[in-house]
Amino acid sequence: MQRLKVLLGAICVLLAISRVSSVTDEWITFKGGKYMMKVLSEPDTWHGALKQCRNQGYDLLTIETETEHEQVVVLFGQYITDRMWIGGSDLGKEGSFYWYTSGAPVNVSAAWHRGEPSGIPPNSGPWNKEDCMQYYNNKGIIMWNDSMCSKRYPFICEYYDPCAKRSFVID
Repeated sequence: MQRLKVLLGAICVLLAISRVSSVTDEWITFKGGKYMMKVLSEPDTWHGALKQCRNQGYDLLTIETETEHEQVVVLFGQYITDRMWIGGSDLGKEGSFYWYTSGAPVNVSAAWHRGEPSGIPPNSGPWNKEDCMQYYNNKGIIMWNDSMCSKRYPFICEYYDPCAKRSFVID
C-alpha cells in the first residue's frame, strides 16, 4: 500500500512539473484550486479553440453548476466584452447540448440568455446552424448563447489538476 501511495505521489509531481512551464500568472485558480482557467485572446473557430486548448494540454471551459457560471462571470466578466467560446455544443444531436470534455449534458438552464439556445438564425439556411456554445455579453448581461461554430472568437481554456481531486482515498 505504501508503494502505491509513493507511486501516485510521484505521478502527481511529474504531472505538475510537466505543466509548470505553461501555467503562469495569467491563469486564474477556480473550483477550489482544482482547476485553473485562462482566456486566450486570439480569436478562433470553436473547433480551432478546442484544438488550441488541447495542444497545450487543456480543454475548453466546462460549467457544471449555476454557481460555477456565476463565478466565471465574476472572474472573467471584464474579458467577455462580446463573445467567448466555451466547451459545450449540440453537434451530436440538435437541441441536446453537452460538454465536449466530459460528454455530460448541459443542465444549467438558468445560464442561457432569454430565447437561447435558438439553433438556426431566421432565414439563414441549414448551413448556418448554431451548434457551439459561448459566453455572450449583451448590453452588460453575460450569459450563454449558441452560435455558428465557424465564427472566430476568443475562448476560455481550463486545466484540471487530476491530483487535486481524488474520487478514492488511499490508507
